[in-house]
Amino acid sequence: MPENDNFQNDKWQWLHDLKIELALLQVDIVAHSSIVASDAGKVTIKVIFGDTIQNIAIAHDGKPFSWAGDGGSFMFLTGGNGFNQLVNAALEILDGMPNLNERLRERQD
Repeated sequence: MPENDNFQNDKWQWLHDLKIELALLQVDIVAHSSIVASDAGKVTIKVIFGDTIQNIAIAHDGKPFSWAGDGGSFMFLTGGNGFNQLVNAALEILDGMPNLNERLRERQD
């Protein structure tokens, strides 16, 4: 990125001085391309997976950051109880995977 001598006078200056500490929780459907299902079935699986993960992250004060169909990331502020919220969300997702996998298997065509 080229130096911008005018950055100090720029309306974006506040970003330069802003410090926000956050962590990202990344999730993904492993080997989703090998799922044996119709295209509609794969879409349904991705939606169920995404909605389930998003609901857990939001319940723990996470915010969606990016999503690419079969996976994505959620951001958590790390100050205060934020890091614990991230860890609790990750553990809830991990603990819930057997049940979620069973639900997703039932949706395969």
